[in-house]
Amino acid sequence: MADTEAIVPHAKLKPYNKNRDVFLAKEMFDKCRYEIDCIYAQRLLYGLIQSLDQTTDLFPEWDLEINDLFKYLNIETNNSKYTIVRDAFKKLQENPLQWQISDRRWGFISWFTTVEYDEKKSNKVRVCLNDKAKPYLLTFKSYVKFKTEYYMKLGTLYSTWLYPYFKNNEYKGNFTVTIEKLKEWTFTEKDKSYNPEFNPSANKDFLKRVLGIKHNR
Repeated sequence: MADTEAIVPHAKLKPYNKNRDVFLAKEMFDKCRYEIDCIYAQRLLYGLIQSLDQTTDLFPEWDLEINDLFKYLNIETNNSKYTIVRDAFKKLQENPLQWQISDRRWGFISWFTTVEYDEKKSNKVRVCLNDKAKPYLLTFKSYVKFKTEYYMKLGTLYSTWLYPYFKNNEYKGNFTVTIEKLKEWTFTEKDKSYNPEFNPSANKDFLKRVLGIKHNR
């Protein structure tokens, strides 16, 4: 009997649309963290979430048009676009979703189980999302919502990273957040340059270098 290739169901994908909202589970910010020091990896994560069909519970293999990924990352005219896509996936895989309650209670969740691309066979990147990451990639009842066209205009890693936090509090009109909390969100709390114990201008430097804000007393 001849071998037959197993039929693998594919997730329903939405076409790229810069006006579509991205929905991020608040749990990604309130309980867990993920540290990504690459703006393209950050854009890629938002782009993947934007194109997922939020009405399905299916998490099978997923084929993504390479040209759509160029659009998600805003690198269509970049000569290194293929390398950028590969490195963005690699960066996400190297920086899993993580949480730590204490030294004896912590964990990690990888975003993918496999990612493959072979131009000789297809113009699509085959992605298999980790089933355990599902709750953080499919919409919860509680979520942060923002539009693709806005985060794509942001030019720095920190602005892309913090945008969902501030967007989530937009309805308040005005709200207060401590500098210590901002350092925690940007993973700079352990940087001596932004620690007042080591640098008298730590907070001023943090506001200027990380947030792009000039400090006025």
